[in-house]
Formats: sequence, C-alpha cells, structure tokens
Amino acid sequence: MLLRAADVGACLRLVGEVGVSASDAPTRRARVLSGLASIVEADVWTWTLQRLDGEAPAHLPVIEGGWVDAAQKVAWLRGAHAPESRLLLGRLAPHLDRHCTFVRRDLLDDAAWYASEYYRKYREPAGLDDLLLSLFPAGPGVQSALRLQRFQGRPCFDARERDLVHLVTEAVEWLHRPDLPEGGFPALDGLTPRAQQVLYLLLQGQGKQQIAQQLCLSRHTVSDYLKVLHRHFGVHTRAELLARFIRDAAPPRP
Repeated sequence: MLLRAADVGACLRLVGEVGVSASDAPTRRARVLSGLASIVEADVWTWTLQRLDGEAPAHLPVIEGGWVDAAQKVAWLRGAHAPESRLLLGRLAPHLDRHCTFVRRDLLDDAAWYASEYYRKYREPAGLDDLLLSLFPAGPGVQSALRLQRFQGRPCFDARERDLVHLVTEAVEWLHRPDLPEGGFPALDGLTPRAQQVLYLLLQGQGKQQIAQQLCLSRHTVSDYLKVLHRHFGVHTRAELLARFIRDAAPPRP
C-alpha cells in the first residue's frame, strides 16, 4: 500500500519533534510511541522486550500508556502470560529473525479470533479487541515488541496503519535498544504467571499496597511473592531487583 504524503509527514514531524537528544532514552521512546499510537488511533500501547525461546513467552515490560484503569492492565497482563497467547505467537514464529509488523487479521481471521479462548477469556472481559504488533530483533533471542491495541467497538487496524507503524519502527533504530544492565535479559523461566505479574507491576513503579489492590491479593501475599523474586534473582532488596532489569532504575515505592 502506498502511504499518503500526509501520513509520512506526520511520522517525520513526530520523530523530529522528539529528537535524539531531547531527553533520556526511555522518555524519548515513550514520546515517539505514544505519538505513533495517536497517529494510528490506537487506544492502548505497550513496549516490551520479550524472549520467545522458553516454554512460555517471557516479557520484560518497559513503558506503556492508554489503559482505562489498573484492572484493565492486569487483565491484559494475565492474558499475556497465559498459554492461550500462543494462538498468535505461533503465527509469528517464522518471522522472528527480522523486523516484522502485522495487523491481527494478517495472522488470524475474524472467525478464528472471536471464537478463540484467548479472546473470550482475556481480551473481551478487559474491553480489548483488535491489535497491531511490530517486532524488531533487539539482541540474541530478544525481541523489541510494540503492541498497539483498540477497545471493543472500534474498527480493526488496516494495512495503511500497519505500514505507518512499520515505517517508524524501521527508521528509528534507537527505539529497540534494550536499557538492560550488563548480563542481558534476566531469566524468567521457572517463575509462575502470578510471580511474573507481581514483577511486571513492580517494574512499573508500583508499591506493595498498589500491587495487592490491583491483583486482589493481601500485602502479606505480595511480600511472599517478593521473597520468591528475590530468591530467584539472587538479590536482597527491591532496589537490587529493579537494577537487574533496568539500567539506572528508580528507587521503588514503599
């Protein structure tokens, strides 16, 4: 599909306004991706690093935006760690060695999508429907993954919007550089989905009380999960845990 001059101009203005030296890398990335989400009229966007070589996809969340509330974010997170998420990942497997961008209909037609357990168990209850996914190799066995999502009742993403996202994610190489400390992607293998959910929210800057409320757990149970995470990663404090994932991590909330 040929992109309109106005489409290309909007993308160039977005990248130019942010600039490589505008601020720190995570903030630059958030500005570009939130602006790109606005251009293609996505409701929610998430940027993660993900490793797909284990029994289940391992996500290292970094930045996101657009959620209606914390419950919607947690509902999406449960689906991201569920075995049913393999419905789409299996279709992506032949393309993971290169930059690729797909709308959901490129991978799964409407009949299969709306009849799937993944949609009915995780997306429909969260008010989420269509998605657009762009993957970019970010290192050995690691993918930079941008997910643009629309709420129920919105039209599906089309080929023009897919090509716009591919254009920007292809041209702006620094979007995909992982802000990881030396040692690369920490191993998540062996963590239960619930432990990964606690880790996800912790990496978003949430404190124990906030995590407990969002996951409908007691503070005591969250503390138990934090102990599990400390043992798994060989650390003694939440600050040390964050430092295993994000370079120059901010101190955790109480």
